[in-house]
Parts: sequence; structure tokens; C-alpha cells
Amino acid sequence: MRRLDLLTTEERQKLLVSWNDTTTPVGPQSLPQLFEAQAAKRPQATAVVFEDQQLSYAQLNEQAN
Repeated sequence: MRRLDLLTTEERQKLLVSWNDTTTPVGPQSLPQLFEAQAAKRPQATAVVFEDQQLSYAQLNEQAN
């Protein structure tokens, strides 16, 4: 059963290669710089949720600095 092919060659190609082609150009900014920019743009937006707690970008940025 382990070696039974469930997908055709074309389906496997589509699943593993075509649909997985998520390459996106990335700018020179670091993750902290991108976070700071998002915090400045939308400070009251929810940044993190854990169970029944949530922090806005402004709150999380304040705690991070």
C-alpha cells in the first residue's frame, strides 16, 4: 500500500511544483524593520493572539523595545 501511487504524474507535478511556487521577491529590510513599519502604519491592529489574550502592534512593539 505504501508504494501505491494515488496521483498521476501530472497531478504530482502540479501539487509539488506548480502550486508550491511561492517565490516572492523580498526587499532589503530586516524582520524588525518590517515589524516597526507595520506598527507605525497600523498601531491598533491585532498583532498577536494567544488563547483569550491579544496585543496590538503598538503594545507588542512597546514590549519588544
